[in-house]
Amino acid sequence: MAEIQASFIPKKDIKRKSKGRGGFSINIFLLIAVVIFLTAIFASLGVLLLEKKVQADINQASAELEQEKENFGLDAIKEFILASNRLQATDEIINNHINVGEIFRLLEDDTLTEVVVSNFSFRTEQDKVVITARGSAPTYEHVAVQSQKYGENNKIGDLILSDVDQNREGGVAFNIAFSVDTSYLLAN
Repeated sequence: MAEIQASFIPKKDIKRKSKGRGGFSINIFLLIAVVIFLTAIFASLGVLLLEKKVQADINQASAELEQEKENFGLDAIKEFILASNRLQATDEIINNHINVGEIFRLLEDDTLTEVVVSNFSFRTEQDKVVITARGSAPTYEHVAVQSQKYGENNKIGDLILSDVDQNREGGVAFNIAFSVDTSYLLAN
């Protein structure tokens, strides 16, 4: 059996270790820790200063925006938007305006001097304008010639003469209906 030593005091001489490698390695770790600590402190200060600068820039930009808003005014902006909408609506009306004066020029050019056309009404249907009117002529022959003259005009389409009848004054009354392409009426 082995003897158990009751004392914890070593019996051999303890040699002091010289400060060499062991002490130097502890100092490097300490130096690295100090550098990391200082870097963290400077980075924190940099972030804090940057945050203050950004906040100051935001406040300055907000103040400039409010000043510009006051100078220009929201009422003026609303008025400009309303004016723009009105101009767009006016432009649309002008571009889609049907010049009914052209219908009267067509009738003036093609109506015989003895024939009278009155009681006009018109309506738009898709890409054409449908015109209805009441006419009177001295004889049936004038009505036939008038119908032929209107039929020869390539701007007049769907020509219908109806209700041709002798009127009380001795002439002939008739109804007329025809259509004109809206592209002709918009272009002129």
